[in-house]
Amino acid sequence: MPEASAWLSRPDRKPVYEIRTRFAGPTHPRWKGGLAEFTCDGCGRTFEKQPTHRQGERKFHDQRCYGRWMSAHPEASNRRLRRDWSNLAELYAAGLSSKQLAEIYGCSQKGIPSALRDQGIQVRPQGGYRPQGGFFNANRARTKP
Repeated sequence: MPEASAWLSRPDRKPVYEIRTRFAGPTHPRWKGGLAEFTCDGCGRTFEKQPTHRQGERKFHDQRCYGRWMSAHPEASNRRLRRDWSNLAELYAAGLSSKQLAEIYGCSQKGIPSALRDQGIQVRPQGGYRPQGGFFNANRARTKP
């Protein structure tokens, strides 16, 4: 057996060595060309990075530059929009459903109860069991003769 281990100890005889070195760099089938030159959309500086790591419309050389650019251009952000909920109470009191309110405010139907709670507006019960005489009211029960 010592002859076999000596034969395998040579790097060119190991199949793993060939597999690892054959598909490295430009000989790899998915090679994209190495580093590419980009211009930072925030500061105009040129930098080199892998093209696969820079996907999307805008390119920035680092996170700090991206943050400064986002501060200067909030309209380009995909963050939550701030909505004006000032007439939400009147619309909800008028009897509009959460689906109708969601269409008016351009948000999801699940966002309406959250906005109502944030403003201190009590949410109407949704579906479920409703007794014929209404829900029990302790004040009404005490006033009976």
